[in-house]
Amino acid sequence: MNQHRAIIYSRRNRVLESQKVDVDIMEMIKDQISSFVSAEMTRVGEDDLNKTEMLTKINEFIGQDIINDIIEIDDVL
Repeated sequence: MNQHRAIIYSRRNRVLESQKVDVDIMEMIKDQISSFVSAEMTRVGEDDLNKTEMLTKINEFIGQDIINDIIEIDDVL
């Protein structure tokens, strides 16, 4: 729990101290999406990964259609 708290506060402090908050937030989003994709590839296997379904799940995870609008598919798959 303390390790998790330290990570969260570290990220929060980085955002608060940064002049480029949008860049930091976009990097955090990319990291989360990459983790999500890696977990899904582990679960179903890389060869069985349905990219269209994966894009739908990522967009649902983020809460908007971020893939293809802001982040390119090659950034995460």
